[in-house]
Amino acid sequence: MTTTEPVSADVVLVVDVSTSMDYVMGSGTRWSALKTAADTFIGNFLTAGSGNRVSIAAYGGSNRNGNSKDDYCIIQNWTTDAAIAKASYNYSHVVGSGGLRQHYFNDTEYNYGATNSQAGFRGADDLLDNSTNKIKYVIYMSDGEANVCYANRTQGDLICTNIVHAIFGHNDSCYQWIYTPALTDGTRTCSYLGNYINPSTGEDSSAFCARSAVAQLADLVANYDVKVFTIGFSDDAASSSVLSNQYATYKSAEDGVQLNQVYQEISEEITLASKPWTVFDLMGSYVVFDSFAADSAGTPYATFDGTKKEITWDVAAQAEDSPSTTHTFTLSYYVTLNMTNLNVWGKDDGGNYKFNPSNGDTKLTYKITEKDGLGNVVRTHYAMAAFDVPEVSADIYTVTLNHYLDDAATPFKTETIKGCAGSAALNLDSKISEQAGITYTGRDVLNSSGATFAFTSANDGTVINYSYKTGHALTIHYVDELGTSLTGDYTDVVEYNSPYSVASPSIPGYHLQDATKAVVSGTMPSSDLTLTVVYVQDEYAVTYTFSGASPAGVAVPTDSSSPYHYNDSVAVLGVSSQPAGWTFNGWTIGGNSVGDTFTITGPTQLVGTWTQARYTLDEIYQFADPADLITYQSALTDAGQAAYGFIDQDARAQVLANDAYTDYLNGLAPTDTAMSYDDFVGDGSAYAAAALDEAEAARDAAMVSPLGTFHATYTDLVTGTTLENVYVKNSSVHPHGYEYSITPQTLPDFKTQLAEGSNPGTLTHDTTVLFRLVNDLFSVTVNHYLEVKPGTDGAVTVGGKNYKLQESVSGGSYNSEDTYTISANDYGGYTVNTSVSDHFGDEYSYTMGTGDATHSLYYDIAKYSADFTFTSTDNPSVSLPTAQTDLWHGIDTVTNPGITAPAGWDFKGWYTDEGLTAAYTFGTEVTSDLHLYGSWSRETYDVSFAFVGDKPASAAAPAAQEDIPFQGHVTEPDSSTYSGGYDTDSQDFTFLGWFKDVDGVTGYNFSDEVTANHTVYGKWAVVSQKYSYTVEHYVDGVKVFDNPGTAALNYGTAITDTQAAACAADVSDSRFTTAVGHNYLTFSSATGCTISENESSNIVRCYYVTNEYTLTIHYIYPDNSPAASDSTNEVAYGATYSVDAPSIAHHDVFLRPNDDSATLSGRTVAGTMPGHDVELTVVYTPYEQYKYIVNYYWTNLEGTDVSLGKYESTLIWNGDDYTVPAD
Repeated sequence: MTTTEPVSADVVLVVDVSTSMDYVMGSGTRWSALKTAADTFIGNFLTAGSGNRVSIAAYGGSNRNGNSKDDYCIIQNWTTDAAIAKASYNYSHVVGSGGLRQHYFNDTEYNYGATNSQAGFRGADDLLDNSTNKIKYVIYMSDGEANVCYANRTQGDLICTNIVHAIFGHNDSCYQWIYTPALTDGTRTCSYLGNYINPSTGEDSSAFCARSAVAQLADLVANYDVKVFTIGFSDDAASSSVLSNQYATYKSAEDGVQLNQVYQEISEEITLASKPWTVFDLMGSYVVFDSFAADSAGTPYATFDGTKKEITWDVAAQAEDSPSTTHTFTLSYYVTLNMTNLNVWGKDDGGNYKFNPSNGDTKLTYKITEKDGLGNVVRTHYAMAAFDVPEVSADIYTVTLNHYLDDAATPFKTETIKGCAGSAALNLDSKISEQAGITYTGRDVLNSSGATFAFTSANDGTVINYSYKTGHALTIHYVDELGTSLTGDYTDVVEYNSPYSVASPSIPGYHLQDATKAVVSGTMPSSDLTLTVVYVQDEYAVTYTFSGASPAGVAVPTDSSSPYHYNDSVAVLGVSSQPAGWTFNGWTIGGNSVGDTFTITGPTQLVGTWTQARYTLDEIYQFADPADLITYQSALTDAGQAAYGFIDQDARAQVLANDAYTDYLNGLAPTDTAMSYDDFVGDGSAYAAAALDEAEAARDAAMVSPLGTFHATYTDLVTGTTLENVYVKNSSVHPHGYEYSITPQTLPDFKTQLAEGSNPGTLTHDTTVLFRLVNDLFSVTVNHYLEVKPGTDGAVTVGGKNYKLQESVSGGSYNSEDTYTISANDYGGYTVNTSVSDHFGDEYSYTMGTGDATHSLYYDIAKYSADFTFTSTDNPSVSLPTAQTDLWHGIDTVTNPGITAPAGWDFKGWYTDEGLTAAYTFGTEVTSDLHLYGSWSRETYDVSFAFVGDKPASAAAPAAQEDIPFQGHVTEPDSSTYSGGYDTDSQDFTFLGWFKDVDGVTGYNFSDEVTANHTVYGKWAVVSQKYSYTVEHYVDGVKVFDNPGTAALNYGTAITDTQAAACAADVSDSRFTTAVGHNYLTFSSATGCTISENESSNIVRCYYVTNEYTLTIHYIYPDNSPAASDSTNEVAYGATYSVDAPSIAHHDVFLRPNDDSATLSGRTVAGTMPGHDVELTVVYTPYEQYKYIVNYYWTNLEGTDVSLGKYESTLIWNGDDYTVPAD
């Protein structure tokens, strides 16, 4: 294919600025909608580097005062700058004060809706005269019918004349006003174009003006080879023949949204080089390329990116390597044009095939990037390829759309839409009629949102009915906090200004974010209303608990995912472990078992239960020596018999009988008759039996062993073996894990030793704990515990403190009932805590029991404190460290408080003395109370001074100020002598003050605290000395007045002659009239000067000359034919002139009357020159002509005159000399 460099485009935007553009549309006006659409077009079209240009013409109609100029104006000439183009129409309204028409047309009045379409095309004509880009477009927009033609009153309007000729076939000039017959005002009657309209046609003025505009459009297209788009905005323009005709591509828009889409589509269609690798024209909407192929024909310098559709050719590198070699890069596109991939229009209503909408060549633009040898981009440009698209055709199908309001029988709007097989499906939502005051409620076919209608033979002729309701749509969304819909929207149609009240639905698992939105109410506005009610999800906690006993160390689970929301699925947690001896029975909710998951509908607690195993614990005793058992039991028997025999049973029976009879008597009422003693007691056998029982009970009590119940045989609960002759003191049942501690039973002179089992212990099975009794000495052990810190391994807690066994020491061996004492040890830094320790020392003695004895002594460690003090008096705002307490002897160290010195301060450290001579070493173990001392000092800084700017050469900056303490202040140097001491005739030095920065921007505040070394900058400025000058004014070389110059100027300033000319006075200045008697003057020239200190020599001179005017004298004959060449002279105002008229033989002269006081004396025209050109006429009139006749006589002798004949001359000018001939 052949490639060429692409060309940029010029587009003329022609916009309607008639009154109707200020009509309300939606939330704005037609004008605001147009501005938005124009912004869209310009933003798309005027892209950087595209070379595209835009210009804008506005048109309307003449204003009422009859003084309007052309009914159009150029509001923006050609520009490539989108911002400049947009600014040209940035007015809030069109007509009236402050509107676009006032700015561009000087018209503040309303123009009665006039639409001069012809003027709009003429504005485009004017702009296209200066169009330089090869491709040209006109985008013409109107919101109504043409009702005005050209309003020019002169007969020189050639364009208008051409239009009249085209319409009426004659060349008469056009200068009548054209309006509809109904429009009149006080100055003229608006009528047709005189007699040029044939009354027999019945054509009104609007039709005539439309034809005039179309003729103008045809002329525009023919002259400039321009493509024209016409846009009808609103229903008022729908039927305009100005918009829809053979010379333009017509598009329509009913509202602002459609208007914006139309301008968007046009911008996409006409954009070329600004979008590389885009298939332009309409082909790109229909063609799917089968494949791409690239062939570099052997050159390694060109690459093709098929994804980006971009060719990169390193031309510079290729030229360097092969300067004389030519390479070709071929890019091929393959596409099959058929009904599958090419959307076509089919047949028109007449049955004729319509052609592919691309209508000719499709242009492909691509980018070429040139780089140098280093890989830098040197130039990027574009090329363009063109190829033909064949014509194709298909059958056409139709769908009819009817729009009904409030169930009316007749639709208020009907649309018939045509397409063909393969056409893009029709988006039915896009055909919903959006009109003020009505709301779409649905359609009877394909009612779902986003539904499309396919053009097929099966669907041909389908009728779809749209329904609407009067009023505005009220829509209420019910959403969560993220905007997600929770339930169906509430929709209704409510008439304007009518109340509405809608109860918000109850949604499980949610509550209203705003409780006042339980009922949404209000008054319907004049537009659709969409409201949103926001719900917040309820949060439900899931908790777990154990009911009843549970194993120690098994925590109740915590659900980290809690809280949950309504209907969430909750995974049931398990227990962390099932310790031995315990069985977990599972979870229940409200008494019901729950599985692995459940669905939550509210706050939920899961209850778990455990079953614990139970074991038998037996405490038994056995004598180590069987002989000791016999002795022990014998002793018990003896004690029992002694207790039995101790009671005198007979005496005891008598006592019991007496006590019983006494109780009887005390219980009688006064009226009762008492029994006798003998009758009450009887034979006394009952009292004797009671005495016997008491004696036996005493015996049995004396024989009870503290070791428990004797068993000749016993089965061990752990080993299962049989033990003989044991006492079972306790047999109890406890749960698994029961911790027991048995205090062994002791007997005098016996040592109780643990023989089997553990004591203390934890119950994990049936357990027997066996103690053996050994007849032996008993030992005394003294345990010494030293205080330790919490958490120390092996520590025990006594009296709220922690101790660890330091050592166990024997205190000797003793038999029962022996006495003994115990002693404390000496541990440095420790003292015995007597409140929790056993008594010790010689003054305290113990009696040995029937078993080993253990005594414990608890030693408390000494504890110290460390406090801190600042010895310095000038300190920063730093808090004194808190005293450290509870420092343990020989163990703890003082923690360094970590003093951080603020900026500008130094901390000297911590010392053990107030004189700060002995530094304290942190990390040393504490052995006494400590008092630590610290001190502060301020840092010092140096501040220097420097001069910056245009300082005098001899000026020296002040000396630096040193050792200024932190937060101190700099002393401001004395600068009172700086200014004025360094000035010269040409320079004036000024000290501007002290600054923080070298650029002299931020002033220095000497009250600021010093916190660092820095420099203070003194800034100087120098300006030239200024001197005045005088302006002198000369007329014809004579000075007439002077005045001072506008302002003093810098020394040495050269006022050029050109600059001096700006000092010229207006020739209407009264001082000229005063000086020379008139102001018919013209500025001629000026001379400048160079400003010096001698102001009297600083003079600017302006020169003026008296105006000269043209004196023209015509010399003519009475029939106005030239008698001689005109006399033309330039004569100064007020000067006298004297001009001799040419001499023409046989003619007299006279001066025609004039208004300039010119006179004619003889042949001299004289006068004084007025302040304007003079034109005089001298007329030559011929003299009279005469003949003379000479009669010749002779006198005879008789004296009689005899005629000899006569001579008659030719005509002779009056005044001429003549000679009479001889006979």
